[in-house]
Amino acid sequence: LDQDGDIGGVPVAQAQQQHQQHQQQQAHHAPASYSAAAAQGGAGHAPAQQHAAPHAHHAPHAHQAGRTDMRPSAEELADTAAACSALWALDGNRLQPGRDYELDLQGSKHSSYHQHDVARGSLFRHVDQGALDRVPTIRTFLALLDNYERSTGVSETLTNEEKAENHSFLDAALATPCMQYTHRYLAAKGKVGDSEAEFKDFLYRTWFHMYRRETYRDSSGFEHVFVGEEKAGKVTGFHNWLQFYREERAGKVDYKGYLIPPRSGRKPDDDLDGDEHLLSVQFAWGDETKPVTTMFLGTDPAFEMALYTLCFAMGQQETHVYLGGYDLVITAHRIAGDKIGTCFPKIGK
Repeated sequence: LDQDGDIGGVPVAQAQQQHQQHQQQQAHHAPASYSAAAAQGGAGHAPAQQHAAPHAHHAPHAHQAGRTDMRPSAEELADTAAACSALWALDGNRLQPGRDYELDLQGSKHSSYHQHDVARGSLFRHVDQGALDRVPTIRTFLALLDNYERSTGVSETLTNEEKAENHSFLDAALATPCMQYTHRYLAAKGKVGDSEAEFKDFLYRTWFHMYRRETYRDSSGFEHVFVGEEKAGKVTGFHNWLQFYREERAGKVDYKGYLIPPRSGRKPDDDLDGDEHLLSVQFAWGDETKPVTTMFLGTDPAFEMALYTLCFAMGQQETHVYLGGYDLVITAHRIAGDKIGTCFPKIGK
C-alpha cells in the first residue's frame, strides 16, 4: 500500500523526457565558483505514495548543525545522495526529541492494512511552543496551513494576504543554510539561475502555482505535500509533522498507531523509543483514514522543502539516501509539466 494516497502525476524521469525542451529554456548554467551568500535550488516532480516507515537505525538527539559550509563539494555534485546528507547536516533548526517535543507512540502495527486503533491518546504528548516561535521558517510556515481547501475538486482562491504569506515563508527559507546550499547545488548543475530572485521564482512556481487534479486550480505541490488533501474519500499527501501536530491539537486528527516495517535482524516485538526524527503512522483526518504516511519529525520545513526540491530538480523518481541514521528513499513525482505533484520519504532497504 503506497503512502501518498494519490499518484496524480508521472515519474520524474518520464516527465523530464516529455518536457526536455521546456526545462532547457528554464535552465541557467552557473559559474564554477560562488561568492554570493545565498544559494540556489531545484526543479519539479509530481504525485506518488508511501509505505510504512519508522524502525530504521537512528542516531539519538541529532540536533545541532553538523556543518556550516554551504558550498557543495565535488563529491556531492557527483552524488545526489551525498548532497542530501549535506542538507541534513546543515539543518541547525531541527528540534530535539525529549527536549523540544515528546512523543507518545503507544501501539504499533506491522501492516497498514490493520486499521484498528491501537493508540488511545495523541501522538504528540508535548511540543514546546517557544521552540516553534524561535524559528522564523516554522513561524511563517504555520501561517500557510489554513490557506487551502481540503478537498480536491474545489478550486483554490489566493488572496493578497495569502500570497504575501507564501513570500514571507520563502524569504525565511532562502535565509537558511539548507536552502542556500540547494541553490548553489542546482545552479552548479545548470538547473536554476545564479540570482536569488531567479531561484525564488523557481521555488514559487514549483511549489505554489496551482494546477488541476480534478478541476481548475484545485491543488499545488505545497498543499499536497505539506498540508494534505482529501480525494474521493481518501487522504492524500499530508507528509509534514507540524501539520499533523496542528491538526491533532485541534481535534481533527486521530492518531491510530505507528507502523513497523519488516526488517531483517529486528525482533518482531521491538518498539521505538520516542527518540525519533522519522515515523510512519496511521491516522484519521476527519472521517477519512490514511493507512500510512511517513514524515520527518522535528525538522525545519525549510530543510524538507530544500531536500525535496533538490531531489525533484535532479529528475530522480527515487533517491536513496542515509539521513540521521535512517536508510531512506526520497520519492518525487512531477505534475502539470514543471510542478511538484508529491515528494515524501520512505524507509529504504
